[in-house]
Amino acid sequence: MKLNYQEVLKNVEALPSKEDKLSTLDEYAGVFCEREKYLEAIELYCRALKYERTPNLLGYVHGQIGICYYHLHDDVNAEKYLTKAHKLFDPEKPKFMAEAFTLINFYLGSLYEYQGKSNKALLARKACLPYIESQPRETQLILFSGISRNLQELGRKADAIQFYQRAIGIISGGDPGLIALYQGVAHNHFELGQYTEALQNFQKILELDPNNERREDIFTYIAECYRRLTNYRQALETYLKVLEVREITDGKKGLAHILLEIALCYLQLREFERSIEYCQRALKERIKDRKQLAAIRAFLADNYYEMQRYPEAIAAGQQSLKLAKVFRHSDMLVRNLALSHYKLGDYKNFRKYRDWYRKSSPDDGWNKYLDSLVSP
Repeated sequence: MKLNYQEVLKNVEALPSKEDKLSTLDEYAGVFCEREKYLEAIELYCRALKYERTPNLLGYVHGQIGICYYHLHDDVNAEKYLTKAHKLFDPEKPKFMAEAFTLINFYLGSLYEYQGKSNKALLARKACLPYIESQPRETQLILFSGISRNLQELGRKADAIQFYQRAIGIISGGDPGLIALYQGVAHNHFELGQYTEALQNFQKILELDPNNERREDIFTYIAECYRRLTNYRQALETYLKVLEVREITDGKKGLAHILLEIALCYLQLREFERSIEYCQRALKERIKDRKQLAAIRAFLADNYYEMQRYPEAIAAGQQSLKLAKVFRHSDMLVRNLALSHYKLGDYKNFRKYRDWYRKSSPDDGWNKYLDSLVSP
């Protein structure tokens, strides 16, 4: 169809009825939209407003104008017309168009999300839900994914998981977007402390895409899930995979964190010599974070304590506490320092670290045991 804006207006004015004028303006405006001539389409839709007073039809026209402004990246006018359309639509009144209502809220939700207004985006998108079943699967997928992101941003992680799963239920198995959906489910389960469910979904990602570009991060999450579930053997094996990948891809940069996790797993598995080996490797890294350095030396101290090498445990522990007083597992270090001093008959320092431990961990069951130890 060859279009000339002035000829379109001339043809419209010649039509006998209001209904004919409206349908023709809508038809021509739609063609302009298909050709991405949104300003011309806006002009035609604005003319259509003169011929219509029915709220739902006015809602449709305002919505189309808002969509045109959306594509022109004019957020102010897009929001103005889309919100007006949302208010005009009424399912209880004649000529309500569910598809058009869904579409304008679809765009309104995208606009609000782009603006960082997650709550408004969520409200707009949820307004589509009563009519979404009649929409194409692709539209349903985009809507459910958008609602999931909004809920996640608002901290409603359990609700976000439900909508991610609804999206997964309608997407085809080979769709590349499936990976992102499983990532959303996995991360939300992880944040909720639901590590078994998180683990299953992270593993599903690697099953679908073994060479995922973020596989190092995914392996790290898998290892952390195993660690939180106290499956230290599986956590260790996974962290060793992460270390292998990072050594290949990153040229051995930034390995301290992974080495520390491996050392912790070996400590929990009571393989103390191996744990010490990885602590010492970690200390060779360039580490600026004093708390991280303190944690590494603390793990050394914990290993020495378990091996009954109490003087070495005390020396490493004191070096750790010079770097920082509070850090990861610092409570365990303080407890082991108390016990190391007790084993060596240094009751003064035993009482010092016992009292420190009670103050830092007042509800821990170890306090009762420490109090039971007799010190002259």
